[in-house]
Amino acid sequence: MSDEANLVKWLEKAVGDEMIEGVVIGESRSYEKRSEPPLGRLLTWADAKPHLDYQFDDGFGGADCHPITAWTATRVFFVHEYDGATSIAWVPRHPVEHVPTYSGWDAA
Repeated sequence: MSDEANLVKWLEKAVGDEMIEGVVIGESRSYEKRSEPPLGRLLTWADAKPHLDYQFDDGFGGADCHPITAWTATRVFFVHEYDGATSIAWVPRHPVEHVPTYSGWDAA
């Protein structure tokens, strides 16, 4: 488990100077019981942040955190899982010329 496996830390690092305009949180598949946030509702970053500020195992074996969609003015962020390893990735928010990848850009 990475000491940095925390969605709040990942998002704040990834967005840089951009403001997070909104976040939607999905249901966690984690075996670890956490209080469930308001699922499927558009939240402000201030309202979503306390529900996402926890350490989790980002190693192999399945995502151990809540799935999210988060928007900035230029990008859309989401939890990415590849072969059980979890990270955060993003895609452009608006149509722009770019070279697509299979699951967005790694935000790390």
